[in-house]
Amino acid sequence: MLIKLIDGIDSLELGDSDSKGDLYEYLLSKVATAGANGQFRTPRHIIRMMVELVRPNPKDWICDPAMGSAGFLVEARTYLREREEELFFDPELNRHFHEDMFFGFDMDRTMLRIGAMNMLLHGVDNPGIEYCDSLSENNTDFEKYTLVLANPPFKGSLDYEGVSTAILVFTKTGAGGTEKVWFYDMKADGFSLDDKRQPVQENDIPDIVRRYHNQEKEAERKRTEQSFFVKLSEIQENDYDLSINKYKEIEYEAVHYDPPLAILDRIEKMEEEIQKGMAELRELLSAE
Repeated sequence: MLIKLIDGIDSLELGDSDSKGDLYEYLLSKVATAGANGQFRTPRHIIRMMVELVRPNPKDWICDPAMGSAGFLVEARTYLREREEELFFDPELNRHFHEDMFFGFDMDRTMLRIGAMNMLLHGVDNPGIEYCDSLSENNTDFEKYTLVLANPPFKGSLDYEGVSTAILVFTKTGAGGTEKVWFYDMKADGFSLDDKRQPVQENDIPDIVRRYHNQEKEAERKRTEQSFFVKLSEIQENDYDLSINKYKEIEYEAVHYDPPLAILDRIEKMEEEIQKGMAELRELLSAE
């Protein structure tokens, strides 16, 4: 079915590559999300959030080692086209964009074809799409890429209501390593958690992006808040456990109840009022 989809879209006479690419992405979203090799198509709004967090630049070398349909690479391309106009006025940056900026690897040959077509339909002339086991010891790529975006495959089925999803952002500092880790407790992504995934008003994504790029204001946040920092030493003590529940603190408000006798007094008073009302109603009915 996917191969027919590719061939059908390629034969359409649409005025610009973005129209074909967007149509292609839309149709891909309507095809089954799970593959035989454990691939799961990352929702487009989550891809967009991740790209906005890492902010690709025109000189990046961008790689997705578990490419699938190339959604991360396409969104990175879109981000750059919308925000980096110099790409199209500088000959070297323009060449880099079309020939050696984007790299995608996969072990599913059908997905390789789908991903390559996705990039071509979105106006990238020569993406580096290759058959490759990214985890193989024979993979010689080292220090080649400046930005890696990925949703690694896994086996099994996905239960949206029962699975807690984590997004990890690693930055190579080159200056002594990490001293603290930033956590955000994402409660809503703008869509319902049932199978229908309907749009809802609650959406933490804009706040996540805003706080991530203003981390100097995050230092004083308490662990009872939605985002906070944790020192690396504490994470090491917890065997590098990055589960947010390991570090988040929950404030419980004390609930005060009246003494039992006072509660009983109120119940008796309510019963007296009910009985009085019943008597009045009975009297009215008898008069008729």
